[in-house]
Amino acid sequence: MIKYDASLYDGKSALEQEVTLSTQGSTLFIENKEINLCFKVKDLLCEAPFSKSPLIIDLPNGSRIECHKYDQELLNHILKRESHLLFWLERNKLAITFTFICTIIFAVFFVQKIEPQLAHSIAQAVDQKVLNRFDDRILSIIDSQYVKKSKLPTEVQFQLREKILEYAHREDIRVLFREGSQIGANAFALGGRTIIITDELIQKLNNEKLVLSIAFHELGHLKHRHFFERTVSAILYNFLFVFALNDLTGFTESLAQAGMGLIFLKNSRAHESEADEYSFHLLFKAGFSPVCFATGMQLLAGKGLNQSSQNGSDFFSTHPSTQKRISEVFKKFPNAGDCLYDPSKPIYERSPVEAAPELINILKEK
Repeated sequence: MIKYDASLYDGKSALEQEVTLSTQGSTLFIENKEINLCFKVKDLLCEAPFSKSPLIIDLPNGSRIECHKYDQELLNHILKRESHLLFWLERNKLAITFTFICTIIFAVFFVQKIEPQLAHSIAQAVDQKVLNRFDDRILSIIDSQYVKKSKLPTEVQFQLREKILEYAHREDIRVLFREGSQIGANAFALGGRTIIITDELIQKLNNEKLVLSIAFHELGHLKHRHFFERTVSAILYNFLFVFALNDLTGFTESLAQAGMGLIFLKNSRAHESEADEYSFHLLFKAGFSPVCFATGMQLLAGKGLNQSSQNGSDFFSTHPSTQKRISEVFKKFPNAGDCLYDPSKPIYERSPVEAAPELINILKEK
C-alpha cells in the first residue's frame, strides 16, 4: 500500500496537521499518531489539479487535505478516472488554453447565432393564453407600484384606442392608459396582448398620428413577442453560463458575464429596430408618413436628443440612440413627406401635407 504525505486542515483554524494518505478499494485512509480517519471515495469532493498545483480534497466533515506529492495512481483512485488521456487534458496547459478558446468561440457563436433563433422559436411556440396570464401578472405589479389611473378624458382614450386597434394584428389587443407617475411620458408593451400609454406621453405629443407612431412601435413588440423572447434569452444565457462557463472565477468570470451582457444588449437593440420597422409599415398602411415616428421620438427626447447624439455609442444601451433612430427614418424614406416637423409651429396645428384629428381640441373642450 503506497502512502502519500499530505497536510490536513480542520476548517476551524489555520493549524496544519501532517498526515499520510493511503487508499484501499473504495476507501481513503488519513492517519497520523493522533488521527485515524477513513472516507468513501464517492463522498470526497476533488477536482483534477492544474499542472503542478497541489491535489486538494474536501472531506465530508468540512476538513481539507492538501497533497503536494502524488502520482497518477492516487489521482486515478481519488478522482475515479479511468482514462489517462483525460488526466493529460486536464493538466496540460496547452490543452487547457485550447479548450478555453474553443469554449469562448462556442459561447459567442451560441449567443449570436443559435440563441436568437432558439429564443424566437420558443417565444413563437408558446400558447397565447400563457402569455396573457403572464401579462396580467406583470400588469398587476405595474399598476400597484409604478402608475396611477389615467386622468385623460374618456373621449381621448376611446379615440386613440379605436385607431390603434384598427391596425392591430389581433382583435384581443388591450390598449390601456395610465398616469405615468414614476415613469413619465412613456409607452410600452407587455408580454402578451397589452400596451400601456401614459397620459404624459399623450399630453407631450398632442397629436393623434404622433401618438399612433409610438403605439405602432409597441404593437411591433407584441407582434414579434419580444418581451417573452428576451425572457427566454435570459434563461438560455443562464443555461450556457452554468454548463459551459461555470468553472470560470474572478476576472475571467466577470469578463465572460460582461461579454454575454453586451451581446444581450445588442439583441435588445435589434428588437427595437424591428419594432421601428413595424411602426413604419403600419404608418404607411394608415396613410401617414414614417416621419411621424421621427417627429414623435424627437419631441419625447427633447433636450436629451442633443445629449444622446453627443454621447455617441449606444453600445451599452438596450435601445439604439434616439438620434440614430431618427436618422434611420430619413435615410430609409428621404421623400416620405412632412409630419408636423416644422418646429416653429405648435404641435397641434395640422400639417400641410397630412392631416389627422388633434387630441388638443378635445382636451381644450374639457
